[in-house]
Amino acid sequence: MESRNPVELFTTRTRLRELEERDISGLLELANDPRVTRWVHWPARSRESLETFVRAAHERRAQSPRTDYPFAAESTERPELLGFLRLQITSVDFEQAEFSGYLFARCWGQGLATEMGAALRDFAFRQVALRRVFAYCDTENVGSARVLEKLGFVREGTIRSRVKLDGVWRDSHLYAVVAP
Repeated sequence: MESRNPVELFTTRTRLRELEERDISGLLELANDPRVTRWVHWPARSRESLETFVRAAHERRAQSPRTDYPFAAESTERPELLGFLRLQITSVDFEQAEFSGYLFARCWGQGLATEMGAALRDFAFRQVALRRVFAYCDTENVGSARVLEKLGFVREGTIRSRVKLDGVWRDSHLYAVVAP
């Protein structure tokens, strides 16, 4: 359950590659777009905090076992950042990880989230050898719920008051998919 070399995943229209310093400006834009962060807690919203996050992500590649795979999502057709996806192993012993992703609003409704999500899900099972991958989704975030369901995730329940966004406690659905 480890990978020391930088990981790249390809789909028909996208490339998922490990975060680099050149992604910080795009991540800053993504993290501060209220359309994107409407339903998610994203604590790193300053340039400095994102620089620290990217540096730490690079350092975590050397961990053994490796437990964090943050990806910049980009178009294969032009040099354009599409979003950010992450697979974060929460239990090495129980072979489980949290799956998350954020796309620029300009990328919504094009099937890109499903396409990239499938690549990350398959990576989790085939290359990282996980047993279970889970994701949280705000109960009002219909688009994300639809993507998770297309990827084979099953809603397991609702976690009340899971995150506090703009001073308001929000409920989340818990979704999961188990290795075939």
